[in-house]
Amino acid sequence: MGGYEEQELDVTTRALTAFETPLGRMQLTRLAQKATNSVAVYQAQMTWILKEEIPESVGIFIDDGGTKGPRNTTRKPLNQKIFMGICHKLRKSLIQY
Repeated sequence: MGGYEEQELDVTTRALTAFETPLGRMQLTRLAQKATNSVAVYQAQMTWILKEEIPESVGIFIDDGGTKGPRNTTRKPLNQKIFMGICHKLRKSLIQY
């Protein structure tokens, strides 16, 4: 599932990430992985995007997501259908950004 660097920061908050370099002042445009609240922000975004699938088909833990399927292993095509549906939702939400 995506990554921190794929989550765009709001234009109004980018100045808060400014830092000086030999090339001049720079600022982040994407969520930094090691920033203080990055994990909470990323988890909240993934939970919001997949809210209709939790807890039946998906579980979100910190910055990992797992898909669930039927316990019956003879129904593997259903597992693939669930996974592909979740991937579609994630792609669709990223396009909206």
